[in-house]
Amino acid sequence: SARAGDGGLAPGKVNFPQDLEAFCGKPLAQILEEITGGREPDGFNIGGPAIVALALAAQLLPRQKFRVEFHGCRGRDETGEKFFNLASQTPLELEHFIEASGGSPRAYVLSDPEHDGGQGERLFISQLGSYWEYGPEHLGADFFSAGIVLFGSTALTPRLHANLSHLLRRARAQGAVCVVSTVFDLLSERERPGQRWRLGDEDSNYCLTDLLVMDRE
Repeated sequence: SARAGDGGLAPGKVNFPQDLEAFCGKPLAQILEEITGGREPDGFNIGGPAIVALALAAQLLPRQKFRVEFHGCRGRDETGEKFFNLASQTPLELEHFIEASGGSPRAYVLSDPEHDGGQGERLFISQLGSYWEYGPEHLGADFFSAGIVLFGSTALTPRLHANLSHLLRRARAQGAVCVVSTVFDLLSERERPGQRWRLGDEDSNYCLTDLLVMDRE
């Protein structure tokens, strides 16, 4: 990357494949081949932040007292199948983890252990796939009747992010504690490089949030 939001890779930040391809003038497969030297990924893990947080909560809480549901989507492809199989090994309830058109959301995570004097950092190339399709209509009564709801990294689900105030108000109206966790907002950064990101569609979302989880970025 030469400047913020130009589509190039930068430590700790997220890229969309189409932006990276335009920046490099090469297809993603060739870019990855040059970076990795053809090395296969070291692992395949479930993410992002929403399902990871919920899986940890489900592991910590006794199942006879607490029910932890994940609401999300995957594509009808090998990645989606592998993702579902891994998630099924956690105590999460997955009946609302639906299949949708488009490829499964996935991220290529590139690790640089030498960055920042050996502190290390990662770079992310994220394909949203079916997340472009996932919207408020996919969150049913079960979601809003929960005691605690988590809107996890909704900047990666653009239609949810664009309706966050409505979703938060609906959850609060039913007595839920509302937790919001953030992620690098590539769409905002691309549209307004270097400027403050909005939390969803309105600044009022801060007042509708009981617990906000974010990092320095």
